[in-house]
Amino acid sequence: GEVGSPSAEGVDDDIWGLVETISMEINGMINSDPEKNQYLVPSATKLDQLRAMNEVCHKSEQIFRMTQLGLAMERKLYIEKLRTVEAAIQNMDHKDPFVAQIRTILLQDDENFQMSESQLVPKTRLYLSSNV
Repeated sequence: GEVGSPSAEGVDDDIWGLVETISMEINGMINSDPEKNQYLVPSATKLDQLRAMNEVCHKSEQIFRMTQLGLAMERKLYIEKLRTVEAAIQNMDHKDPFVAQIRTILLQDDENFQMSESQLVPKTRLYLSSNV
């Protein structure tokens, strides 16, 4: 075997592989002698339910990961746009009210940036001059 700890995903696959093996063994026992092994039917049913619930959770996790990836890409896009705007106004007349207002917006700190609870996004801070 490999040295070190296995990844969480690898352990997850191993666990569900074992559940599949156990389920097949129990179903094989039930099928080989249904009368003698009838007591195993409730356990086989519960294993089937457990496997079905895992599939639902796995699909939900995949959707969540894709959503998270999409949001991360969108975040990067908007940060790049903000950096472009910041660079564009760097050499503009700082006394111009519009330029001053844009600079103020771009440089606001956390205290001036509140998100409502309904947005379900954690409070964040943009650091326009840092690499994100």
